Amino acid sequence: MSIQENFLRFAAIPAPCGHEQARMDCIAQTLQSYDLTLRYSPQGSLIAHRPGKGACMMLYVPVDEPGFFTTQDNSQGLSHFLTLGQCDAAALIGRSVLSTQGKCGIILPDHTESLDTIQPDALHIDAVAEISQGETFALKSSAHEQGGYLYSASISGALCAAIAVETIANPGGDCNLFCIFAAQHLLGARDAAPAVYLCHPELTVSLGVLEAEDIPGGSGTPALGEGAYALLSAGRVPTDPQLLGKLCALGAKPICGKAPELP
Repeated sequence: MSIQENFLRFAAIPAPCGHEQARMDCIAQTLQSYDLTLRYSPQGSLIAHRPGKGACMMLYVPVDEPGFFTTQDNSQGLSHFLTLGQCDAAALIGRSVLSTQGKCGIILPDHTESLDTIQPDALHIDAVAEISQGETFALKSSAHEQGGYLYSASISGALCAAIAVETIANPGGDCNLFCIFAAQHLLGARDAAPAVYLCHPELTVSLGVLEAEDIPGGSGTPALGEGAYALLSAGRVPTDPQLLGKLCALGAKPICGKAPELP
């Protein structure tokens, strides 16, 4: 399948942070049709490996999305929530959400005063069905394809995963390629360092990674191994087939000291 097809498939599966197993299972099922080795890290990240004789390259991608954990039962379908991951409360107002059980809803404020300074505890989910305490919701994807282009609010976990699947399924050169499909990324990238130590990459390319501590006492920025590091976090450039080819080709030769310059 193409990036577009996988992106739309993955985006249709809600993956709130810490509850992304259904999307992770879909990714794993997609990868099973290729000649890859699949395994899981201690905290549930999916590691796909395509062996090669070239330099060891790792592509790190988050799978999860900002999520919402309901804090009360309500037969009318109304509930306050705790956020899972980093969220701008004002930007959530009016956004559609989808639960891991398939319930649809919308995020609304409790009042209409001072929306510019509103906090998450002043918001609630208004769903079309009864809500139970502890249900998890994620922002409902508005991703779609039109005129050969993908449209989405951001480089989401679904798009990151689709790019990584395309890259490891069609690598260039002979790099020793790992793809880390990271779980619970928005809760602090806690699985980033353990996953990296299982791969020992010479070059890491990260899509949409947060500046978060990999391990307790860390610097607050990603520490994805001792090799070179490149970060792609905005825009539509990563879906460019030429860039995907360059990312693969970079793993075919040793790169030391600094991240490569990418367009």
